[in-house]
Amino acid sequence: MLFKKNEIIAMAVIFEGHFPQGYKMDKRKITDEIITTAHQLGLPSNYTLSPKAALRVQRADEKAFYMGDYKPTDDIPPLLQECIKEVRETIVANGEIPGPISLKTLQFKTKSRDLSVVWVGIHVKTG
Repeated sequence: MLFKKNEIIAMAVIFEGHFPQGYKMDKRKITDEIITTAHQLGLPSNYTLSPKAALRVQRADEKAFYMGDYKPTDDIPPLLQECIKEVRETIVANGEIPGPISLKTLQFKTKSRDLSVVWVGIHVKTG
């Protein structure tokens, strides 16, 4: 199997901050840092980010946020759906037949050194 039990196979991050000038976004670096921080705050240590995980990182809709009719967590489910589509494509490309995947979904808020406050959604393979 391409993905193992307790691997994070999909991760969506919505960030509040602005990139420092000249900053180039590295999704893997950002998500690794967030998972490390989450482990320190109580995320089970056996939940590890798969090297083949689908990752999405985007900035919160600042205009909607200040108008008051927007929560950054609203963006997480559609981003995780995009990730699952990518995961299925990766499974097919690996020569496997995609079937049902047992998942546990978690959402949490934490901080990132580079991105300030972040809202995170993850899918963890459970079976």
